[in-house]
Amino acid sequence: MMLLRGATLRRLCAFSVRPFTTAVDVGSRPAEIEGVSAGRDSSEVTRYRSFRESNRSRTRARVEGQLHSFLRSRDNEPWSQGPPREAYWLLRSCGSDMILETMATRMELANSMWEEFQKRAPLSVGMYNTLLQVYLQNEHRFDPAHFLEEMEKAGVLPNQGTLVGILSCCCNEGDIEGATKILDQMRSLDMEINENIYASLITGHCRRGDMENGEGMLKVMQENGLCPTATSYAALLCGHADRGDMDRVEQLLEEMRERRVFPSVGVYASLLDRLSLSGHSDLLPRALDLVPDKQLVYNDLYDLACKCTVRRDNKGTLIMLRCLATLVPRTTNMQLGAILIRAMASQGRMLSEMMVMVAELQGLGFGNHVYEEILHSLHTRHDDRDQAMADALSVLQDMLRHGVIVKEHYFYPNLAYYAEKGDLEGAVEGVALMKEAGLKLRRMSFRYLLQASREGGVASESDDFVGDMDRLLAHIKGTPLMLSLVNEVSVFLLDRGMFARAVERLTSVTSEPIDLGPILKAIKNGVNHSKVVDIPGLVSVYVALHSLPSNPDLSRSVAITTSILVQTSPDLAKQFIEELSGNGVDPGEHAYHTLLHSYATPDTVKEFHAMMKCLQSRGLVLRPSIHKQMLELAADLGDPVRAGQAVSAIRRSGQRLSATAFSRYIVANAKSRRIGTALELYERMRSHDLRPSYEAMNHLMVELLRWGDVHGAENMRRDLEEMGYFPGLVLRNAFLGAYSRRDMSKALQEFEALKTAGFKPTAYSYNELMTGYSLHGDTESIRNLFDELQREGIPLDRSLVSRLFDAYVAKGDIDGGLSLVEEFPSLPPHSSSLMAAMQLSLEAGDEEMVGRVRTKMNEVSGEKNTNNMMFFGHLRAGQVTQANKILEVFTHNFIVNPLNKGLPLVVVGDTGVSYIVLLSCFPHRLRGFPSILATL
Repeated sequence: MMLLRGATLRRLCAFSVRPFTTAVDVGSRPAEIEGVSAGRDSSEVTRYRSFRESNRSRTRARVEGQLHSFLRSRDNEPWSQGPPREAYWLLRSCGSDMILETMATRMELANSMWEEFQKRAPLSVGMYNTLLQVYLQNEHRFDPAHFLEEMEKAGVLPNQGTLVGILSCCCNEGDIEGATKILDQMRSLDMEINENIYASLITGHCRRGDMENGEGMLKVMQENGLCPTATSYAALLCGHADRGDMDRVEQLLEEMRERRVFPSVGVYASLLDRLSLSGHSDLLPRALDLVPDKQLVYNDLYDLACKCTVRRDNKGTLIMLRCLATLVPRTTNMQLGAILIRAMASQGRMLSEMMVMVAELQGLGFGNHVYEEILHSLHTRHDDRDQAMADALSVLQDMLRHGVIVKEHYFYPNLAYYAEKGDLEGAVEGVALMKEAGLKLRRMSFRYLLQASREGGVASESDDFVGDMDRLLAHIKGTPLMLSLVNEVSVFLLDRGMFARAVERLTSVTSEPIDLGPILKAIKNGVNHSKVVDIPGLVSVYVALHSLPSNPDLSRSVAITTSILVQTSPDLAKQFIEELSGNGVDPGEHAYHTLLHSYATPDTVKEFHAMMKCLQSRGLVLRPSIHKQMLELAADLGDPVRAGQAVSAIRRSGQRLSATAFSRYIVANAKSRRIGTALELYERMRSHDLRPSYEAMNHLMVELLRWGDVHGAENMRRDLEEMGYFPGLVLRNAFLGAYSRRDMSKALQEFEALKTAGFKPTAYSYNELMTGYSLHGDTESIRNLFDELQREGIPLDRSLVSRLFDAYVAKGDIDGGLSLVEEFPSLPPHSSSLMAAMQLSLEAGDEEMVGRVRTKMNEVSGEKNTNNMMFFGHLRAGQVTQANKILEVFTHNFIVNPLNKGLPLVVVGDTGVSYIVLLSCFPHRLRGFPSILATL
């Protein structure tokens, strides 16, 4: 019994107690104890409630972690303005909120927390009142005189909350005399005596066993103008609950209803808690029957189940759980079983006791993760580790018997322990149990087995994983683990591209079922990561797998392997498929098609068609995608014959030609100058309401312009724009070139439209425009374009300089053209441009100019090519004698050549130089070539 001594009262009287504006009980929030009303700082109240809810069902370790985190964050921050709010909340959490710890543990944590807070003085009266509240909730016995002395040393004045706290603690100990003296002192200081204080006095009488005076306090309240409240009755109900007097409890509840004092949720929760705490758990079902709506006390039943577990009151725990099982919502109960088992494990309960509780929890629907908690407690035990690991294996076996899902990592602590000890038999037993559970053994499990074998002396310490695993394999030969170990070694080797070594292991168990999934995945990884793939070894792996009794379908894996090899080299993939097929393993249709697709490039078109013929000769039906690929390839190469074959094959397969296929067919014909066929296909597409691609229309228009059908190209351009296509730079340049040779005004309009459309003219654009000017000898316009080129940063080239040279020749100013050559010595005109200047000089009979042009031609084309061009120039000028003189200096060998532009040609060759004689152009001068005629 805690008696309030005279020294304590004298100390209370010595202090000038600060006035307190509101009557507050010790159960109020810390913020209110300091005089902050809830209405003035609702955000703080919300933060505290959130903090309190997060601390429900917390353990000491978690709260200690929060404390250390808080102290680190405030390490360099003095509490000159008073303790932070978090300090109040942390201290308060050591009270009844920490339902998973005993009162003694909570007080131990509160005392260590208080020592830390005192180092960061000054502390406020609110902190001391909060500590009193923790004392009260944990029924902690303390010396009030010492408590007040500590406050005096800290320079903190007690307030009404302090007195109420000490009075409540006295009542908790049954010290009515001390409580009465404090009450008299409060009256002398004109402090308000509220119903909470009377409730404390009722508790004091009941704890003393004086039930008559406890009930009499209700009359005293009425005499002092206070009506008994639910709080007052709750104290009286808890007093009778401590004595196990349920008859009187029922009478008091009936009396409350008659007086229109309705019990709150807290009243029923306190009643149930006191019954369990006082050892009257057998009365809990009767008390639960008194609750009109058990859903209202849902959260309190949850907390009480945890409290009963901490008190080792298994009977009370089960009663609460059975009641909770009938209520909703069930979602919040999902982790309750695991929380209870964790609390039992932390108390060091016997495994048998926990397993009985697990069976009950599973029967009630609270079995989530309960086994995991037991396993965790066993795996983290520091004493009698051998027994703990044996118990863990028995728990795992129990899980398998009850159909509970077992995961591989549940076994790892056991395997790690056995590996550390070198207990190979224990490790094998653990891995065998994993196999019994149907788990796929991963690399980690075998690592533990290997470590155990090394520590146990079965395998030597070595970096050769495969060698060690082989020695381990010999040790466990004949056991169910043998096949798994073979699989593991094979996967290890295949994963690293060591196919030949893997075959040795795979062929040793051909009579056993093999898990193909990891092996095929390892093959993929090995091929993918190998710098140089061992094709013979890879083929031998597939041959070994193909020879298994289950005759597995390997076509998908072969196709994946082929697709990886194709990225390295199609020829390597071809070698793989050919060797695989030669060893009796069908690569499968998909692998062949993958290989065929890899050859569908312009550089390997011959191999593509050869492969197609080979596959067709084997009776393999090619997919429509292959024929579409063939059509794409034919369009890229401008091969209308192959494109037609591909179109026919697509139609034979029952598919209609898509707009894309039609467009590619048009491209193939347009590129090969089959403009008639291309236009026919275009009209057929339009008649079938198919939309040609931009590429197809672009090629068609370019070819039409090449053939001089500008009108047809313009009509198609209008169709192009109606379809929503935007003419590109190549097409605009083609129109620019066509207009430049016919109508310069249209060419200039197209050039401006090109720039307006956002395109930047290229050297080709300027070249086409200069071609038009050169035909009219407009050197000034070309010079202006040269200046524009320099402003645009486009470098000059031979073609551009040749156009200006052609313009000088066109207006008969050969001298100006040769000056241009001197102006741009590094960009001489093309031979054709110089030949035009030579022809003009020959026809004019200007020998001096002929010599100057010939000198420049020698520099550009060489003497032999110059003689060749001079020969033709003399012929065109009708100067047969001079042409004949050029021929006479060479040895003549004449060969009749194919037609070129519809004209018969004669080739005169000497020392690798060929001269083409356009005899049909000069029939009336044939008699001027006696040497030629003699040879013919």
